[in-house]
Amino acid sequence: MNNEDQYYTFAGLTIRHVDTPPFIAKAIQSAFPLCKTGPKEDYVTVKGTALEDDAFYDGMPPFLRKVYDLAPYADDPIIVSGSKDETGIISKGEVVSTFALGKEPFSEISLCCQRFSDRKSPILLNMVLLAMIRELFLQRGKVLLHASCVVDGNGDGVIFPADSGGGKTTTALSMIREGFNLLADDLIVLSLDGNDVIAEGITEPINLTGKTASFFPELSRYEKSFEQPQVIKIPVHPDELLGPGRLVRRATVEAIVSVRIGGANPELTPVPAAALLSQILKGNTFATGAHISPSSLDVIWPLLERSERLELKTGPDPVAMGKFLAEKFRQTAG
Repeated sequence: MNNEDQYYTFAGLTIRHVDTPPFIAKAIQSAFPLCKTGPKEDYVTVKGTALEDDAFYDGMPPFLRKVYDLAPYADDPIIVSGSKDETGIISKGEVVSTFALGKEPFSEISLCCQRFSDRKSPILLNMVLLAMIRELFLQRGKVLLHASCVVDGNGDGVIFPADSGGGKTTTALSMIREGFNLLADDLIVLSLDGNDVIAEGITEPINLTGKTASFFPELSRYEKSFEQPQVIKIPVHPDELLGPGRLVRRATVEAIVSVRIGGANPELTPVPAAALLSQILKGNTFATGAHISPSSLDVIWPLLERSERLELKTGPDPVAMGKFLAEKFRQTAG
């Protein structure tokens, strides 16, 4: 296997990138270092290319170019449907842009990154690739979701849907120190197995903030990493942070917990399905214009109906919160 022929697996979905310029291959590996795997028989081919200067714009299909002309310089991906079952995703950055193209049944994806001939340029890739991976999962009846998930000894999972900075990492770590295991810190994939809703994790480094590290005494060893003011987060391998054997691949979802930072003490309150629906749909949106498909609702609505639905007020002390949550969910399992 050479540099142009590498495999990455995301919760059972394998992509194989071929004929890819080294800088794109390096960017994919940097974004998903723990998902790299060996050759698989079933995969989606991703062909990466780089076009310089105006050739990037000229290389866009017309249906994408129309959207690009009107789009703001915002980096956030935009998903666009073309004719003949085509799907395009474009990210128009202030410095560089990227687009991806796929056509049903999405056995092959084209990924094109903009470069400049007269200067060094960054690469805008992660969000476009994740938005396309979302579409690939939908084709397989699965739902990609921004959420963390912890798992008890019986394989039952508690998921915490939240935006970046919404408390999902701190909440997950508070329970892990009480004996729970980690499925994923940021991205999970949901599917149905009979009457059960199954969560699988996408394995990534845990992005640890200085604030989260300060909450837990055992994480004090990372404090020096945040002495430089420009360091906001550091990526840490789950085995290094949690110890070996604390990462699991699959869980049966038993509860969904919406995190609200604040309150005098940790508190859990039951909430109706409708109260969590918008948060779940937002967590499943990886690009502007992404539609809520029937196949995604076929998973999301059973998730809301069959799981315990709760809102958590965290209280001021994550250590106390972890003890509170661990006791609650151990009682539920018992």
